[in-house]
Amino acid sequence: MNTNEAIRTMVEESGYSQRALSVELGHSATWLSSTLHRPGDSECGTVAAIARIAGYSLVLVPRDRPLPVGSLVIEPPSDNV
Repeated sequence: MNTNEAIRTMVEESGYSQRALSVELGHSATWLSSTLHRPGDSECGTVAAIARIAGYSLVLVPRDRPLPVGSLVIEPPSDNV
């Protein structure tokens, strides 16, 4: 699964629409849709590639589930909260 597919899955499972999530993040209503339709992968793909080489996997875990031992949690930038 690439980054954009993971984002689509998270949005679908969250109950948010792409429009609502875009606005929640402080962007225009069409921002997420535009982002996901661009060729290539979102920037998270770079993190996933580095993680793989460093012996990690980039995995998204629902917040209400326990994290595996040794997990690293990346918090969103304060301007996106």
